[in-house]
Amino acid sequence: MYNLLYYQIVVQLCVTLTDLECDHIVKVYGSTSADSVNSAAEFQQQESAAGTTNNRRRAGQQQQSSSQLGKAMALVLSQTSDLSHLRRDCIPSTSSSAAAAAAGSSSTTSTNPGVFSATAIEVNLKSMELQLQALCLPFLRVAALLRQHLYRHEMPEISAPGLEFVRLVYYLELVTDSMDWDCFNASKGLCFIPGTETTLPLFWCQQLMEVRPPADTVRELVLINQHSLWQQPRLLELPREYERLFTYYHERPCLNCYKVPKESSICLLCGTIVCLKQNCCAENDCCEAVRHTLSCGGGIGIFLVVTSTYIIVIRGRRACLWGSLYLDDFDEEDRDLKRGKPLYLSKDRFNLLESQWLSHKFAHTKHTWVFHRDLL
Repeated sequence: MYNLLYYQIVVQLCVTLTDLECDHIVKVYGSTSADSVNSAAEFQQQESAAGTTNNRRRAGQQQQSSSQLGKAMALVLSQTSDLSHLRRDCIPSTSSSAAAAAAGSSSTTSTNPGVFSATAIEVNLKSMELQLQALCLPFLRVAALLRQHLYRHEMPEISAPGLEFVRLVYYLELVTDSMDWDCFNASKGLCFIPGTETTLPLFWCQQLMEVRPPADTVRELVLINQHSLWQQPRLLELPREYERLFTYYHERPCLNCYKVPKESSICLLCGTIVCLKQNCCAENDCCEAVRHTLSCGGGIGIFLVVTSTYIIVIRGRRACLWGSLYLDDFDEEDRDLKRGKPLYLSKDRFNLLESQWLSHKFAHTKHTWVFHRDLL
């Protein structure tokens, strides 16, 4: 499974390349290209003049680490016609070194055609290697959780974010041999059956080229939207000054009845304006806020009443007044805006409300619940 994931992410990285970068990678890292031999010879000459033996060994390991990804990308590009049917025109470069690569290659090719800037491409591949490892993390995290649940193996401690990929790869035993940090890369976790190291990726490339849906559909569903980094749900981000929120939402019409609600309420899960405690949007004797709670929050809704600053929490058949997120300079509430004091968002209260929502603790922290009878 990791083998397929690796090459799928390689395809995703190749889609972001420019034509110039594709030509660089195919000519430098292609297995049948004579330029790859010249590039290796040039690198050995650079090694001989580098300095100490330790520095030469480290530079060689870094070059080998980058070349593994380069070879995989060259294989994919050569077998898929540079993915021209999926790459957009004039795609921006994937790293800060791409501009240097373009400038270096243009100046080099003007004086010596066929020679490319190996240093710029190497730096570009280093950033792509880090991006590849980051895109592998969602799969590795799920696999690690399954391993812990099924085999009761203790999860490794990760002291820094940069070590997460390495620790998970070793925890899943995709890599078992110890090695220097400089020569470690994502390709070390590949585990092909002997003889299929090239034939299987070639078969995957052939299958990709035979996909029939339009190119935009393949690009969106297979390449761009894969390996997304998910984050936990969050409540609607609110402005610091209540005046800004009141000015923006006051007298805004409801999207259901197109009338200005008497008590405009904002769903803090999605930002929708609902008519609170009004029959204009009621369906089957159920008012809009209750119906919106079922469709948006799965039975739990959090609404901010614009005209009173108060938070109303709906949980199943019951509801309660949670309090206000906006306080004055003395940390006091101004219910129904009677005192006219400037109000500011309380970060502590907002974080408390969000944590109670995420941990489903409303029933344990509030004791003033009443049955709303579908009238909200």
